[in-house]
Amino acid sequence: YIPTMPDITRRYGTSVAIDGPTLMVGAPYKACDDQFHCGAVYVVHDTSEPGDWSAFEQTEVFAPDAVGASEFGWTVALNMEELVVGASFDDDVGPNAGAVYVLDREQPWTERQKITPAGIGDTAGNGLGWQVATDRDTLIASAPGYDSGPEIQLYQRERGLWRLRNRVFVADRPYAVAVEGRHAFVGLPYHDEGNRILHVEDASGAGDWSAILTHEIVPSVGHWRDNFGRALALRGRELIVGGPYSGVLVYFGGAVLVLRDTSVAGDWSEYSETVLEPATSLVTNDLFGSAVDLGDESLVIGASNTSTGRGSVFVFARDPSSPAGWSELARITPAQVEDGDYFGNSVAIDDANQRAYIGARYDHDGGSYRGSVYFYEYDAGTSEWVFRQDIVAGNSYNEMGFAIDVDSATGTLVAGTPAEDADTVDLADHDGTNDSGAVYVFNYDGGTGQYTAFQKLKGIETRVD
Repeated sequence: YIPTMPDITRRYGTSVAIDGPTLMVGAPYKACDDQFHCGAVYVVHDTSEPGDWSAFEQTEVFAPDAVGASEFGWTVALNMEELVVGASFDDDVGPNAGAVYVLDREQPWTERQKITPAGIGDTAGNGLGWQVATDRDTLIASAPGYDSGPEIQLYQRERGLWRLRNRVFVADRPYAVAVEGRHAFVGLPYHDEGNRILHVEDASGAGDWSAILTHEIVPSVGHWRDNFGRALALRGRELIVGGPYSGVLVYFGGAVLVLRDTSVAGDWSEYSETVLEPATSLVTNDLFGSAVDLGDESLVIGASNTSTGRGSVFVFARDPSSPAGWSELARITPAQVEDGDYFGNSVAIDDANQRAYIGARYDHDGGSYRGSVYFYEYDAGTSEWVFRQDIVAGNSYNEMGFAIDVDSATGTLVAGTPAEDADTVDLADHDGTNDSGAVYVFNYDGGTGQYTAFQKLKGIETRVD
């Protein structure tokens, strides 16, 4: 399949997810036939015998009913033997109604189901699939509801297919979503009456979300502009909530809330709320809480605008004696970062191997806005997070670190550079900024304790639908 329109802007690497030898890459601006922004997902499988990505197979997956402006691949989530893909501007049942596609790994990667807001009233502008989250037999999808009103939709797997079990209408556009077990949380950072975190509990007794209980968690501190709920991290009975524009600690400095379920029944009917305060003072516009990731024993928080956009990351260790349950181990600001690098715009914690990965999508090391991923390891002997490597690849204006993921079993790191331009002249537009995109796969070398780049992945011209 060769597109009839110039296949220039793909944004390959906007979203990434890795699970062992399988990597998923979203390219929501990929063209199809004579239309732009149809979107595609690339399934990349490591076929090398040593498992080092020195050989691979890549399949380009389009939606079977691909049309322009759907942006299929804006979000991706791996759930057991399925790939869940959001296409929030799909027009199948109405203008920008949105859709969620479920692809079957065993087929391989053919459509098992297309979920649309059909039959639920006015679907125009619903935007279903803006964010998706899964936990085994539960799927939650957000819909900004540009015309029809914002909502959350809850699905349960039944005989191999997803069935809509419940809908929750909310007052403003939902942002971050998280689900684990019978509890789902949705950030509402733009709520007109102040920031909210919506808690939805499966109260069916059958584990199918046919009956739910909802309540809004309203932070006891802060202001409506704090943006609590822009970032969420959920693990067990603990929820970390980022509010990067909060003035709780300092005007627009950002803040992070630690919410912990204290109810006997484990239903979040009672919970504690603690503001997590860094050991060092924040200043205006630091954006503390712009990114969060939570492990069993470690918590990483990005503050991507400290020191005029240089950025910092705060690493906390679990500490039962602390009011928040966490104590700060380190504030990390690499000496080599420059103004506007935005170190901390994305974070990932590998708790099993005690490693942390920090994206700096506008890092100027080796070129303007080239981007990079900083790699740290925890040294148990010194109780410190030690800098190991500034991982860079590609050229200027790539935005490496826009999206990152790591497979803890193998240590493989993947980094999306959706702004990287095409290598070939015939694909370049008149400005030379075509945002074709790329993904870099890095292997961990246990001998040197460093990462090496084994593959640079880009889109291909083979269509599967």
